[in-house]
Amino acid sequence: FSNREFTVFALSDLVYWIAVTMFQSSLLYYITVLLNLPDTMFGTLFILLGVGSFIFYVPVNLLAKRVGKKSLLLGAFVMFVLVYIAGAFMGMMPISTTLQAYLLVALASIPMAVFGILPNAVIADIAEYDAKRTGVRREGMFFGTRTFMSKIGQMFSMLILSALLLYEVNGSNELGIRLTAVFAAVFCLVGMITLFFYNEKKILEGLK
Repeated sequence: FSNREFTVFALSDLVYWIAVTMFQSSLLYYITVLLNLPDTMFGTLFILLGVGSFIFYVPVNLLAKRVGKKSLLLGAFVMFVLVYIAGAFMGMMPISTTLQAYLLVALASIPMAVFGILPNAVIADIAEYDAKRTGVRREGMFFGTRTFMSKIGQMFSMLILSALLLYEVNGSNELGIRLTAVFAAVFCLVGMITLFFYNEKKILEGLK
């Protein structure tokens, strides 16, 4: 954490993990409670989320070379915010509930692909820059710390999610479920703002 750029990126990544874990863990409730669809759809949609992300891996790699990793990550944060806001209104839109479910997952798979690839690439850049600056190779420490931060994010998301799911109005926790999407959107917004302070230009110039 003595490396400023790593600290900024790790904090942004921590907030991302809180948001994405809340979304993935709440997906079953969006399907069964908000959309009133059978729980058997959960498996299908979760597979679609994974396959959709995989499909976008190649375009993400190509775009990252053109626009830069930071810009693409910021764009993914924006997409996540929009997806989570849409999640808060599941079941209230004037289209079929099944279509709402598929659209939500399809749109979420794009930023999921970005965050499935680029964070590790950014950490690799930071580790290489740090090695050139200090003369000490600490790749294992950087990647290990990033993994540790992700586990902290997942832990916090479970605490927040549990509290929200216990929130009931007139015997229904529908509002609490919708609030999970609102909280995820807010966390993504915080992560995006934090990422603005990551100086990608300094890292890349130091690698030349």
